[in-house]
Amino acid sequence: MGIEGGLYILDESDRVIYSSSRDHRQHEAVLARISNPPTGRLTVQTEQSEYLVNRAELPRFGWTIVAIHSFKELNKDASHTRDIAFLMAIICSFLAIGVLYFFVKKVMNPLLSIVKLMKEVERGNLDVRFPHQRSDEIGYLGTSFNALVIKISDMLSTNTLLVKEVYEAQLLQKEAQIRTLFNQIRPHFIFNTLNMISLSMQSGKQERAIDHIEKLSSILRSMTDWDREIPLQREIELLNAYLGIQSSRYEGRLEYKISIDPQMRSYLVPALLLQPAVENAVIHGCETKRGLTTIQVVGVIGKQAMTFHILDDGQGMDSLTLKKLRDRIEQSAVIEQRSIHASEIEHIPFNSNGTGIGLLNVHRRIQLRYGQPYGIEVDSQQGVGTQVTITIPYNSNKGVIEHV
Repeated sequence: MGIEGGLYILDESDRVIYSSSRDHRQHEAVLARISNPPTGRLTVQTEQSEYLVNRAELPRFGWTIVAIHSFKELNKDASHTRDIAFLMAIICSFLAIGVLYFFVKKVMNPLLSIVKLMKEVERGNLDVRFPHQRSDEIGYLGTSFNALVIKISDMLSTNTLLVKEVYEAQLLQKEAQIRTLFNQIRPHFIFNTLNMISLSMQSGKQERAIDHIEKLSSILRSMTDWDREIPLQREIELLNAYLGIQSSRYEGRLEYKISIDPQMRSYLVPALLLQPAVENAVIHGCETKRGLTTIQVVGVIGKQAMTFHILDDGQGMDSLTLKKLRDRIEQSAVIEQRSIHASEIEHIPFNSNGTGIGLLNVHRRIQLRYGQPYGIEVDSQQGVGTQVTITIPYNSNKGVIEHV
């Protein structure tokens, strides 16, 4: 019955005639509250504790058997079992967490390491490698990752080498094209100038001959810079020297005016950019006209381009000749798009007097160096004159010419 419980036998007057407890007074309050209750189980709450009471009648003797149990003692073992179970649950939880941590550290850490290495590869670092030597699936994954990175690195190295070789080949091809085009610029006036110098010396005009020799030497020196860029001021000096010789040659039949924005004079331009167009204006303008011929060279700066206009009031070209010249310029652009050898330029058809071949070569040089839409445009009207427009790129922010 426990320390706090007991077994009692009551007579007909509910007096205790037997008690299993040494001191039944502790249960007097419980016995007083079960006087004449119905037979069966009863729960009694006192100030000290709560009891479970079972009552059974013995009619033959008139006795009543009362069994009193304390809920505290009844639940004592159950509480102990509950505490042990709760403690075991906590211990098992910690063990599970430990096992999970071990599993994560052993399995997930290598996977997370591989993910981190993949991010490094995405950033372009191909020197990373998975360091773990394992014989399981993780090791196989790491080995495959290393092999993939090595293969990508080799492919990039190969592609970089191929791109470099292709770029160098294209660069050499363009240099060869520019050299071929430059060599096709025929300075017709050199022979006439030499003859004029000879006649001047024979006629006693030594000063004029010396002046022509100095200007001619300046022009020839500029032709050595075919593969370079020179300040526009140097190109203007070349034009002054050339037009000065031609003006002296034609003895008053040729006048010229160079009007170029002073801000443009310090910028770099390809050598012999304007001279072929001016030479074309002299040959096909002044030589075919008996009166005075005026040539103007105008240069202006735009937002993204530098534009030069070479105008003359010579005989001009008829519509058929102008169309043929424009067709040759367009045909040269087609050759540039096809990226074939510059030797094909030599087979571009032109008429016997060479009209426009200098302009065509300048157009090709500009497009080889700067690309489209830069180049030369020609407009002419017979009996009125010809205008040649040359456009090259210009960066107003940096103050320099941009190259392709």
